[in-house]
Amino acid sequence: MTKTLDYSEGSTPIPGPAGYPLIGNLLDIDMSQCFVSLNALHKKYGPVYQISFLGQTIIMVSSPDVVHVLSDEDKFHKHIDPTLLAVRGFAGDGLFTALHGEKSWDIAHRILVPAFGAISVRKMQEKMLDPLGQMLMWWECHAGEPFEAADQFTRLTFMFYAATSRQWDTDIALLNKVCDEIISERRNDPMPDEHDVLDRMLFGKDAKTGEGLSDENIRYQMITFLIAGHETTSGLLAFATYYMLKTPGVIAKMRSEVEQALADVGGAFAELAVGKLRYVDAVLRETLRLHPSAPFFIRTPNSEQGARLPGGYHVKHGQAVAISLHALHRDPEVFEAPEEFRPERWLDGTTYPSDAYKPFGTGGRACIGRMFAMQEAALAMALIVDRFDLSLADENYELQIQESLTIKPVNFNIKVAPRKKTGLLRELMTRSTVAKEEEAWKPVSAKGKMHVLFGSNNGACEALAGDLAADYRQSGFSVTLDSLDDAAPDGKLPTDGTIVLILPSYDGQPAENARDFVASIANMEPGSLSGVEYTVFGVGHRDWAATLHRIPKLVDSRLSELGAERLLPISLGDAAVDLLSDFEDFSARLRDHLEIDVTDISAWSIPDSANCAPVTGFTLGRVMKQTKLTDGVMSIAIQADQPWQVGDYLAILPKNPASEVERALRVLGLKGDDHIRSPMAPGPLRAWDVLESYLELGTIIPKRYLTILPKWALSSASRLAAMADDYATVRLQRLSLIDVLERFPDVRPPLGHVLYALPRIRARQYSIASTPPGLELTYSVHERGVASRYLASLSEGDAVLCATRRSTFHPPPAQNTLVMFAAGTGIAPFRGFIAERAERARLGEKTGGTVLYYGARDAAHVLHDVELRHWVRNGVLELRPTLSRAERPKYKLVEGCRYVQDRMWAERTDISAWLEGGAAFYTCGGTEFASGVRKCFTRIIAEKEGAEKAEDEMAKLGERFKQDVFTS
Repeated sequence: MTKTLDYSEGSTPIPGPAGYPLIGNLLDIDMSQCFVSLNALHKKYGPVYQISFLGQTIIMVSSPDVVHVLSDEDKFHKHIDPTLLAVRGFAGDGLFTALHGEKSWDIAHRILVPAFGAISVRKMQEKMLDPLGQMLMWWECHAGEPFEAADQFTRLTFMFYAATSRQWDTDIALLNKVCDEIISERRNDPMPDEHDVLDRMLFGKDAKTGEGLSDENIRYQMITFLIAGHETTSGLLAFATYYMLKTPGVIAKMRSEVEQALADVGGAFAELAVGKLRYVDAVLRETLRLHPSAPFFIRTPNSEQGARLPGGYHVKHGQAVAISLHALHRDPEVFEAPEEFRPERWLDGTTYPSDAYKPFGTGGRACIGRMFAMQEAALAMALIVDRFDLSLADENYELQIQESLTIKPVNFNIKVAPRKKTGLLRELMTRSTVAKEEEAWKPVSAKGKMHVLFGSNNGACEALAGDLAADYRQSGFSVTLDSLDDAAPDGKLPTDGTIVLILPSYDGQPAENARDFVASIANMEPGSLSGVEYTVFGVGHRDWAATLHRIPKLVDSRLSELGAERLLPISLGDAAVDLLSDFEDFSARLRDHLEIDVTDISAWSIPDSANCAPVTGFTLGRVMKQTKLTDGVMSIAIQADQPWQVGDYLAILPKNPASEVERALRVLGLKGDDHIRSPMAPGPLRAWDVLESYLELGTIIPKRYLTILPKWALSSASRLAAMADDYATVRLQRLSLIDVLERFPDVRPPLGHVLYALPRIRARQYSIASTPPGLELTYSVHERGVASRYLASLSEGDAVLCATRRSTFHPPPAQNTLVMFAAGTGIAPFRGFIAERAERARLGEKTGGTVLYYGARDAAHVLHDVELRHWVRNGVLELRPTLSRAERPKYKLVEGCRYVQDRMWAERTDISAWLEGGAAFYTCGGTEFASGVRKCFTRIIAEKEGAEKAEDEMAKLGERFKQDVFTS
């Protein structure tokens, strides 16, 4: 019998089994086989149903569509259920058990995030090998004897966490006492050179509040890492071992990959590049799909009014919504043959929706130790398959699962046999003296000629190229800096020097100023570029996973095919993670290759007097009008005597705020009228002009410069070295060179070194928000934004250095249907699009449908509101707004659609019809917004064509689907 339980008026009833008084559905669940019972209910009632236990109602969910909504941090947060409340009794306000909004969680999270970043975790690899070696030596001693895999892996992962957080005792009964003793001991005898997790907890300060963690909270974090960490990872290893043994060919593929990776580092496991073990990673991913270690995570609405899920289901405030990962990860609409173990599904290029795969939870409360867990698991699997042959102790064993806070196989016994004659595992952990691949590349003589060529739409790659060019000019190179289309539109690269190409991939397409070059090299004959020496740094964003780094990789491989000599392997940066660090690593490799000493700088000096050099490439514009649209958003009209058309950009060369210039002068011991001679300018410049208009004062200090500063320190050398080692914190706090010099007044490098380390100030691009001839911008003012604060400081009549830049984001022919998606200031280019169509309509020209999906916080934040309403009244525009916080909106909204993607999905029938009718679809907004629109668009196509065809159909749209993505 099915009974409809409690729901709010107007909502869809949530199905579920009828319960009994007091005990609810307790008898419907076999607690010894919880998953079996819940899967049966899932098959009977669908992806959303509810059950009750002793008065508590829980909504069970396994649909990616619903999980997408539940993952929205503005709508839902982590729910601490009674089980976690019980754990909270001894784990307190640790990261895992802290309540929503608890201050201690915010502080601990900000302090600990850098400790579990990619660089920090990579540094832990050598320490991880110690407990792993201990376990495998035990395996060697007990070869041929059956033992329980889960028990061994639990012991191993316990030691992993103890090793990286120092001397944790194994006696759980004495856990609090032991933790307190460890804290006291470390405080009394600090180990500043360790920089481990415990050190960060004891001495780290929150960049936002300046507060540290209390000893009590540190104890809770230690217990959290121990319990949550070692239990979940041991389950992953045990399940992975089971599937490796049950699936023919898996171990052989893993072993082949590991042996090749080990050969690359001379057999040294300490040097093993775990990130290159793609098949091992696929095995772990597939294991987590079938058996996520933490099988549920629970969410609850933020709003006291509750929330509504797709399908019309209402969730009350405080009500638990449990995402069943076991069912979610086996959705047959997402995963082919979902019950089968197929690691290859993660390697065949298929991109799965993020909302269909959540083994580490979601949002801010997702597992902080994800990279740690995956590294330790991959390292363990690599060593195991390399050193041992494995077999089932019982060939007839079928998987049985033990359930608690986590899950793991029970009664799963294996036997091992050593594969190698040597039993000393330590031999594999020593550093290899074999030269690495990059060290074998032919070095180039320094002080030569260099061409730094870039492709760039939003200015990021151009800025990186400018920094690199300035760097090598300082080191004595003759450097040319240009876009690829200006330097080599025919693809013919110069042969008289080193060529460095810095280029991005925009949704799989080249930058606007690299299109001709990319098209040209595609049609050149083999051998055409013989004599060219090059290296490539590519930029992409992981949200566009299907086309990540497509263009840089294509250019790199094509140049080699055409006979050019690759000086270094391609380097790749991810704008979603830490692009500056990726570029720093690339720069360091290039310097090593070219044998450049970074400290060899002497070109800057202070002469007696001089004049300020002019800035080239920009013209003086004039501010005609400055208007406040709403809080933090401005519109500025600028007279710029340069050609442009609707959809183009205006590049602004900003100035640093006067307060920052004064601060920098004080720190550097300069006066504003002092003159500085630079090799970048034909004559000396006033110190004030250099710091205001030539250099970026707020850029994060490069790591390589932190390693140089100690040579000029009187007493702070060790603290500077510690900052370099903990560079993740430097990035998190966005410390500039001026910040560091102000913090350590005893550090006094020569002025030339300081000015060398500060990059040339870069132009910022803004979409033009009007039609010719009147040029207008719509921009948000950011607290730390150099350009936006500069623009906001301007008044009517002020001069501004600017340059129009052509774009590929131009509107389609006026007779075509145009559908636009924007949020906030992303409306800027579309204001020009709509105005142009409105003028054509006024002149009697027939125009196609013009639709704007626009997202704002509330009606007061709908930018250019008067114009939009005017265009709607005149029949030029169909406006489809979404307001995330509106209480009494003056716009016609769709119920339940607070964001553009919500309304897109609700009105997917219209979007499908426009697709079939040949409409063009344009998006403008931030990275997350553009990614969300693209994902929703792909999802709409997938609903009709199937998930496997969705990406292909998206690619076929070509110029009909365009995105202009900006960063704040």
